[in-house]
Amino acid sequence: MPRASKRDKILETASKLFIENGFQGVSVDQIAAAVPVSKPTLYNHFIDKRDLFIAVIAVRCAKVLKVLKDGMEEHANLEDGLKAFGMQFTELLMSRQSLQLHRLIIGESDSFPDMAKMFYETGPEQMHILLTAFLETAPKKPGICIHNPAFAAEMFISMLKGRTHLRHILGIEKKQMSEKDRQAFVNHVVNLFLHGHHLHKKQDA
Repeated sequence: MPRASKRDKILETASKLFIENGFQGVSVDQIAAAVPVSKPTLYNHFIDKRDLFIAVIAVRCAKVLKVLKDGMEEHANLEDGLKAFGMQFTELLMSRQSLQLHRLIIGESDSFPDMAKMFYETGPEQMHILLTAFLETAPKKPGICIHNPAFAAEMFISMLKGRTHLRHILGIEKKQMSEKDRQAFVNHVVNLFLHGHHLHKKQDA
């Protein structure tokens, strides 16, 4: 197996095991056996289990950002780009993999604060930067003016998350929205967001 594909296989296997069993519930021996590779081979790619978990997080964040970026770039105007971002964001955010990964990172944040910081910087922060840039450059309909794209991006992401994300993180709510309901929700959020940035409204962002 080529070195690159072996590393990818280790990451893929480790990701599944971490999500199913938690960080503390998986050993390097179990990961190596599940790939399967020898422990020395695994250590050729990763310093330790923590280093492997950080790599899993980084890969996941990179994939999510690429999906969001590609989705927005397919649309030539602000409204359609925001709807594409909203649909992709809500689907990815509420996926079982993302929810469990969030729980794992929160659970390990006291023991590994640098790991939590890395997740924030490579995931949510980059997502905010991506959306801010889109708000700055996307063609807008007459009457739409976004004075503070960074603040507006933060508010748009918060609107998409609402209370639903926290309810899923806590396990209070398990049922996923249908695609039809999710589309209606995203459309409503986008309409509210754009209405708040219409020139006839007092601008706070």
